[in-house]
Amino acid sequence: RGRYSAALIDEFQDTDALQYRIFRRIFTGVGTALFLIGDPKQAIYGFRGADVFAYQGAARDAGGERHTLDTNWRSDPGLIAAVNRIFSSAARPFLMDWIPFEPVSPRPGAEDALGGPVPFTSPLELIFVPAASFGSAPPPLTKGLVGACLPSVVAGEIARFLSAGVRRRGEGSEDGEALGPGDLAVLVRSNRQGAAIQAALRSVGIPSVLHSEASVFDTAEALEVILLLRAMARPGQLSRLRMALATSLVGYGAADLLALGEDEGRMEGWIEAFRRFADLHAARGFVAAFSRFLAEQEVPSRLLAMPDGERRLTNFLHLGELLHLASRRQRLGLEGLASWVSRARGGAALEGVTDRDAKQVRVESDDRAVQVLTLHKCKGLEFPVVYCPFLWGGDQGGRSLAPPLAFHDPSAGNRITLDLGSEDLAGSTRRARWESLAEGLRLAYVGLTRARHRCTVFWGPWRGVQESALGYLLHQGGLGAEAGGPEELWERVSERIGGLDEEDLKRDLVELAEGSGGAILVREPGAGPASWSPEGPAAARALSARSFGAAVDRQYRLTSF
Repeated sequence: RGRYSAALIDEFQDTDALQYRIFRRIFTGVGTALFLIGDPKQAIYGFRGADVFAYQGAARDAGGERHTLDTNWRSDPGLIAAVNRIFSSAARPFLMDWIPFEPVSPRPGAEDALGGPVPFTSPLELIFVPAASFGSAPPPLTKGLVGACLPSVVAGEIARFLSAGVRRRGEGSEDGEALGPGDLAVLVRSNRQGAAIQAALRSVGIPSVLHSEASVFDTAEALEVILLLRAMARPGQLSRLRMALATSLVGYGAADLLALGEDEGRMEGWIEAFRRFADLHAARGFVAAFSRFLAEQEVPSRLLAMPDGERRLTNFLHLGELLHLASRRQRLGLEGLASWVSRARGGAALEGVTDRDAKQVRVESDDRAVQVLTLHKCKGLEFPVVYCPFLWGGDQGGRSLAPPLAFHDPSAGNRITLDLGSEDLAGSTRRARWESLAEGLRLAYVGLTRARHRCTVFWGPWRGVQESALGYLLHQGGLGAEAGGPEELWERVSERIGGLDEEDLKRDLVELAEGSGGAILVREPGAGPASWSPEGPAAARALSARSFGAAVDRQYRLTSF
């Protein structure tokens, strides 16, 4: 306080009660000022210790010294209208009465930026996926079935969007700039969901990058390196050899393997080639053998022809560096190196390799790929177009609802409390579930407000919808005018959703869209197979090398940086 007369804390919704008490004690008084900037609707880091109730206490302490921004400077008017419609049409949209939703206005002079065919320019679309899309199972469909099948639906919709030639007006040319994969983001609840989305996008030729703290050992390339090492260690064992040939390092398909089994000469050639690599490893080390293999099999050119080839090649080279270090430090043979990678994939700590060493290297092509990241990672970011496939999931967020159970006790000033199995465990469980749903609502708000131009949400007759935050927003059916407290409202909405069939669920969405002034569109997924080509109609154009016409400064100099 003696050094600074004022403090400003940004993102205050991510603080905790202790931190707030410290700053309040220092900067509340004569001649000092404390500014707290935050949005309680985006308080989603409870798992890190952030406490939304600390924000509530600070808001109460501020009294009349509270100011609200009522202009959205990020998004297009249509998308703002859609989000306003969703949250304004629900009673207690954030469950906690002290967190209201106040509709905002677009920036002055703002216009919807996307141009192209309908439905690919709708500001917010709710894609209702009927049960028939996933086979003959009757609704409500299980979470496992939907989680396994939905990524392919999402990838198909993204492929159709990219193929539609949607343009962003006023950028790049008079007609606008065509949107590409790098303009899209898919927001998921977990890295496992992200990996499923990435695999589905890869199957239709769309490049993507998964933003996670995942290690390079957790990639498909690490598994392929294990198969390669095992085949080099025992080239005469044909089952190992076939598995290595089926990796992307060689690129054999089923037909190639079948033909190889009928051609003894070719098989002997592969056995001899892998034996040469093993001999080179014994004589000159891993990096020499691995480099020779990549060169002879033309691995870089094959991989770089794939949509995510730069990412794959980078992962292989990264693994090669780590294996080279392990080979030198621990004097491991080929079998030992394969086991070393297997242990890393199993989560074992490796001597001399830190988490930072193993973290995947970012490559330039990541910026031209669909961004796949979790809702928690996306806070504070923005993307031109956003897809939210998993907002229908239940909102326990991995939180245990068995003792010991953490919750905020309203009878003790919302002090965080741990129930180890008290007589009122049922009440504690009810409160913990209520807090989890409230956090899920804030998480849904973060997801729906990350887009600048367009957001797509997937919905359907699935188990988990009645427990989800977005289900609470979309399917209240007027219950807010009748229910008492927020907990009662939540329970009644959940019961209502449980009694709705497929047509009823879709009807609720249509009624919501009808009151949006065209900002919300409800439709079913597109029909037919979907794929995408980065070249499009321009693939047949004549290509020529650029001529170098610049002058090269040949003057010798030394510089420092």
